[in-house]
Amino acid sequence: MNSGLSTSSSTAVGFHNGLAAKWDEAYLSPQFSCRLAAIRELLPSASGNWLDAGCGTGTIARWLSSTYNCDVEGIDASIAMVLEAKRLGTKAQVGSVEQLPYLTSSLDGILCSSVLEYLEDPRKALREFYRVLKPDGVLLVSVPRFHLRTRTLVWLLHYLTLRRWYSFLRYSRHWYTPEAFGETLARCGFIADQYRCFSLLGLPLGVTLDVGGTLIMFRAKVSKRLGILPRSHQ
Repeated sequence: MNSGLSTSSSTAVGFHNGLAAKWDEAYLSPQFSCRLAAIRELLPSASGNWLDAGCGTGTIARWLSSTYNCDVEGIDASIAMVLEAKRLGTKAQVGSVEQLPYLTSSLDGILCSSVLEYLEDPRKALREFYRVLKPDGVLLVSVPRFHLRTRTLVWLLHYLTLRRWYSFLRYSRHWYTPEAFGETLARCGFIADQYRCFSLLGLPLGVTLDVGGTLIMFRAKVSKRLGILPRSHQ
């Protein structure tokens, strides 16, 4: 639930600005710490230059750097998140995942955790990731999983608590089945080779429920050497 958003999603950016002070602490909870477990499972190794696209306070960026000994930078549209990330030792800058300040084919990998759902058109960011990744570069990206019973329960709790629980739903625009997001990746020039459904459902009073994963994380690669392009460019 980070915010590497464009100015067109300013309400979501403002929402995340208000979370910056306590965002790093959130990763101590089961709902957030399982993100690191999913990354470790899908990414056995990493090297070179990586970008945390929608880095928040830089928790995952710092974890990537220390776990894999790679160079990780962060970018986020929330000024408050970036200021906190810098305070905690992350190399980060304010910017949009839809218009990255990097040269074409300059990055070895990109991580984008819980960002695309806040964008009007996630494909715009995915095509930008394709542009800046090197041939055979790696993308790790997570999005909300569409599961009818889980989604119904989440929205029910959201309204029963007068929108205090799952307040991010006011700004989240997209949910995906694994098949649908795999197709979205393909349309943007990526070859998805593995995915994992993960994350617990948080309930009132600190209770968590395993519903088979409220998020999906994909590992995908670009193959520019094979001439694979986003379909909008073909």
